[in-house]
Amino acid sequence: MIGETYGAVLAGGRSRRLGGKSKPLLRWGGGVLLSHALGVVRAVLPRVLVISSDPSLDGYGERVPDRWVGAGPLGGIHAALSAGAGQYCFVLACDMPLVPPELVALLVRQAQPPYVAVVPRVGPHWEPLCAVYSTCLAARAAALVSRGIRKVTALFDGLPVRAVEEPTLCQFGAPERLFLNINTREDYRRARALVQEACPGD
Repeated sequence: MIGETYGAVLAGGRSRRLGGKSKPLLRWGGGVLLSHALGVVRAVLPRVLVISSDPSLDGYGERVPDRWVGAGPLGGIHAALSAGAGQYCFVLACDMPLVPPELVALLVRQAQPPYVAVVPRVGPHWEPLCAVYSTCLAARAAALVSRGIRKVTALFDGLPVRAVEEPTLCQFGAPERLFLNINTREDYRRARALVQEACPGD
C-alpha cells in the first residue's frame, strides 16, 4: 500500500561499541550510513523521516525527535508512528545498510488491513527494524515504553501480522547478509567486505 505509507529511518542510539562514534555518520559508499538508508527508502517512498534527538542530523531531512530518549528502537518506532500522516510507516534502522530498495517495496506492497505489521522472519527470528507498521500502533508503543518494555516484537505480539518468510527473502540475498546490522567495528568491516564482494569494481 505505497500510497498510504511513509518511511522512517531510525538514527538514534549511543554507539558505545563503536568507540563513541556516531553510527549514523559512519562512512558508507559516497556518504554515510544515514544518507544511504534514506536513499534506500526514498527510492520507494516520497516522504521519509529521520528519527533522532540529535540536532546535528538536521541536514539530512525531516527530523523527528524521540519522546523517550534512551528508550531504544521501540521509542524510535513510537516517534515514527506518531509523526506521519499515513496508514502505514516503513521503518528501517540506519545500521542495516545491506537492505535493498526492492525488499522495501515488497514489504510496503503487502501492507494492508487487517495486518498491523509486515515483518520479515527468518526461522523463529523476526526482523522488526526493517518492517512496516500501522500507525494505529502508536498508542500501544507508548504504553509499552511507559511500562519499561523495550522489546520491539511486543508491539505486534498477539495481533494480525503478515510474516515475510525466508523463501521469499532469499530472492534478495542470504538473510544473514540482508539484515546484518552494524553494532561493532567488526560488523562494520564485515558489511564493507560483503559490499566489495558483490561489487568488486567499487
